[in-house]
This record gives sequence, structure tokens and C-alpha cells, in this order.
Amino acid sequence: MARPSALSRLDRRNGAPTIGIDLPLDNDLSVPTSGTRGVPNLVGHAERAALADRLGFAALWVRDVPIHDPVRFGDACTVFETFTFFGHLAVTTENAVLGTAAVVLPLRGGLLAAKAAASVDVLSGGRFVFGVASGDRAVEYPLFGVDFDRRGQTFRESVATVRAAWRTPLPGDGISAPELGLDAALRLDVLPKPVSGGIPLVVAGKAQQSLEWIAEHADGWFNYPRDLAGLTGQIEQYDSSQQGVGTSFATRMANLCAAEPDVVYFAGRGRDLAHFMSPLRTRPCADRKLIVLSGDDASQAATTAGFNEIKDTLESGNVQLIYTGLAHPGAWTTRGSAYPSAAVSTFLLSYQVAIWLATDAPLLATVSVALLGTYVGFYATSSRERLRGYLLMHAALGLGFLSKSAVAWMVPAMTILTLSIWEKRWRELFRWELYAGLLLQAALILTWVWFVYRGDNGAEHLKVFFWNNLVGRFSAVDAPPELQYAAAHRNFPGKYLIELPLYLFPWTLLVIAAARRAWRQRQTALHDNRAVRFALAALEPLGQLGDGLGLIAARRVGRSELEGHGRRCYSTPHPGPKPVAGAGGPRV
Repeated sequence: MARPSALSRLDRRNGAPTIGIDLPLDNDLSVPTSGTRGVPNLVGHAERAALADRLGFAALWVRDVPIHDPVRFGDACTVFETFTFFGHLAVTTENAVLGTAAVVLPLRGGLLAAKAAASVDVLSGGRFVFGVASGDRAVEYPLFGVDFDRRGQTFRESVATVRAAWRTPLPGDGISAPELGLDAALRLDVLPKPVSGGIPLVVAGKAQQSLEWIAEHADGWFNYPRDLAGLTGQIEQYDSSQQGVGTSFATRMANLCAAEPDVVYFAGRGRDLAHFMSPLRTRPCADRKLIVLSGDDASQAATTAGFNEIKDTLESGNVQLIYTGLAHPGAWTTRGSAYPSAAVSTFLLSYQVAIWLATDAPLLATVSVALLGTYVGFYATSSRERLRGYLLMHAALGLGFLSKSAVAWMVPAMTILTLSIWEKRWRELFRWELYAGLLLQAALILTWVWFVYRGDNGAEHLKVFFWNNLVGRFSAVDAPPELQYAAAHRNFPGKYLIELPLYLFPWTLLVIAAARRAWRQRQTALHDNRAVRFALAALEPLGQLGDGLGLIAARRVGRSELEGHGRRCYSTPHPGPKPVAGAGGPRV
């Protein structure tokens, strides 16, 4: 999102803060000699605003209070209707930015708010900043026919409408606002258009939105007064990977100087690196040396319009940029020998452990528990015991699905199918106890689906999960490269079994000991070998998704049976289930 001109008036190249004034400049909340508390007398308000402009104050801010509520809130703010008041100030001032802090957007309606804001922007010569909020005065909403409880959704829709109304439609078309049912074919438009093609839109508070949404859809953020530590923490919650966040980096320089770091890790997109590097040159503590470590694709910065700003910052002498290159795919195919093996291996080990703990670790745990339930259910001697085992299996698989989608189902399912074929127990596939727990899984998964759907961009998130992440693991789907899950892990059959001894060492010695004990006991009665058969069924080719998980579960559930014969059982830890060859896992 391009940096709007009105916001640039509030940014000084030397990093010094600018100061604005909250109108009116009268006895807004002071004890008046006459009149009502909180209602300014507005004597000389225009002259005082013009004086503030001449003295060099950077901005004049006005809050929007549509209805005066002397009982619950007291203040009437500027008394005047906000945009009408700004029309007057646009004539009586020349330099100061005129801004709302903020307009209660759900009460205004997107189209009328867009027209009013654009009118002030044109009358003031592009000096307008549109601060918006969702509002917190519940008593006002029914008076305007707006649902207070839905104000968050109404706010999002109104922001989309305002943005659409400010854009100039293509020749022969009108503006498009699907949230209003307004189609471009109707050839309707809202005039005038803002001076710079858009007006900086700043969100006050959170407006019932997430910080990620604010970072993507707004040009700035008004926070409420609080202690410096709390204010800094709130600002740092912005996600630098979100589109448009580059425009907010300049506001963080004071926080950066206060922390006095020696190294800053830039985790944003390479194309936004220029937005981050440029303010570093003019930050208040520019005399301190600083190292910027980028683990992202910093090479993208060379193709951006701000590349010269990066060069200027580096040439200042106090900022050093280090690009590890480890995150760039080309690093391993074109310059693999350029990286010290010890440093690379340490980096990769930390990276692999981090991403494994996020998804594979809970998947390992849930599939192991599911195999325990599978063992109990398959070899149960009573219907009650069988139901108990399979319910445990389904409960664990429901949680496994939430950990890493439907891959959790494959190991127990293939294990049951293999055992049914091996032991010729086809009846097991038709027992009602095996399927009763599907209701439990449905309750877990559908509850999660409902809450995701009700959240921000819920339908889009579900599409990514069920189409790209689930269907896309087993076949190529039409999706952006970062969502092509089938191409994530390019493996050959048996790759993980070959690598397991290295991954598991020194626990590999326990696997060898367990295999040695199993070989010595190979003459044991067939009934006593069912734990071994179960483990092999979980490891067989149809179920190689689970690699060594079956061995873990089988050894655990078989302990009581084998110890009854005076034997010992060895449990082998495993780094987590891996994808079937060619299926692929998630891209991180």
C-alpha cells in the first residue's frame, strides 16, 4: 500500500516526533462557569485552531460524538458535526493535517463516510487523515438502526466500501462493493475522489479486529495512552509478514532505540526490507552500530523501488546487513559449498526441531495413543472392551486430525486392514464398535470447523485446510506455490526408514536390542506374537506413513502381556510420522 501524503506530513526525516492538538481548544471537560459540563462554549474556536496551525502544530484532531450522553459519558466533543466542522477548518488552516480520532464508522455507513472524507480531503488540499473506530457507546446504535453486537463485521464491511468508493472505476464501469450488492455494471460512482487517489485510514483501538487485520487493511493505528512498556508491547505484536505493514516500520524506531539492541532480526518479506532499512538511517539513535540479520528472501530487495534506500542506509556506516541465505532455495543448488557445514547443520537442526514440535510432535502422540486403542479394540474378547479401545482410537485420531489433518488416520486404518488380511479376520471390519467412535471425531472436528468458519476469513482458511492441505497432499491442485503441499517433501520410498538409525541414535541401540529379543523368541506361540504382528502391520508398506510408530505402541501395550511370561519389552522413541513417498508434507 503506497504511503499517503497526509501521513508523510506527520513523519519527520530526523525521527523526531510531531505534535498535534485534540480539538476543541475550549473548556471541553473542565468545570465551566456556566452551561453544561462537557459541552464547550466554542468561543474563539476557529481563531485558536488557526493559531495552532501558524505555530507549527502538525495536526488538528477531532473525535466523533454523534449523540450527547451527559449521564454515561459527559463530553460532547466539538458539538459540531465532524465533517462539517472540518470543511470550515479546511479554509481557516493551511498546513496542519486534519484528522478524525475517530469516526464511528458503523454508524456513518460506508458510502456517505467515503464521500464526506473525500470532500474534506479535496477542500483541504490532501491534508485529511481518516481515523475510524467501531465505537463503544451501545446506546447510540439502535438510534441509527445498527446492531451493536455486529459492529465488528459492519466495521470491516464499511472499510471495504470506503476503499472501493475512493477508487476511480475503469471507463464504462462504476464502483464495485459486493458487501452492499453494488455491481460495477450499474456504473454508479461516489464523487469527489481523494487528492492522492486515497486517504490514509487509521484504526483507533482494535475496532473488534485482530492486529493482523489492522496491519493488512489500515495505514496506521491509534493506540490509547498507557505506560511505555505496555504501548511498546502492543506495537510489536504487528506481524511483519502482512501486506502493507512496511509503512508502519518508521513508527518503531523509538522502540528500537529504547531497547538498545546490537542485532535486529528482520522476519518480514524481502520486498519490505527497504521500508525497514530506510528509517534506520534517520532513527534517533543513529550513532549506535546495529546489525540487521535477515533470514528471509532479502535478495528480493534488489528488485524493489527502495533498493537505493537500503544502499544509503548501509553506506551511513552504522548499519550492517547480514543475509544468511539459508532460507533461499537457490542457496543449496548454486552455492551450497559457500556455507560452513557446522553453522549450517546447527541452523538446520534448530529449524527442523522447531517445525517438528509444532505439528509432528502432537501428531506422534495422538497416533501412538490411537494405536494403543486400535490394539485394545482389535484383540478385545468382549464387546465392551472392544468399544472402549476403539473409542480411545477415535478420540486420539480426532485430536490428530487437528494436529496435522487426515494423515493421522492412515496409520491405524492401514494397520487394521493389514491385520484383518494377515489373520483372516474380515469380521473385524464390520463390527459396529469400530465405527461408533466416528461420532466422537465428528463432534471434535465439526466444532473446530464451526469456530474457524465464524472467525475472520473463516471460509478462506477452511478452503486452504481442506483443499490445499488435505486434498493437495495427495494430488496436484490449482494453488499458489506456497500452498502446493504435494510438492513440499520430495522423497524416495523408504527414505525415512534409512535415515531413522541416525535420527534416533543412541536410542537406535534399543531398537537393535528389541529386534534381537524378538528374533530369539520367534518360536513363541502364534497367540503370544500378536504384539509383533501388530507392529509389523503398522510398519508394512500400506502404512509406512507411520514408520516406527507401530513399534512404539505395540511395545507399550504388549508390556503387560509379555511381562506376564517373565519377559521384558523395549520402547523405541521416534521423531514423528513422515509422509507416504510422493504424498508430501506441509511447507513451512
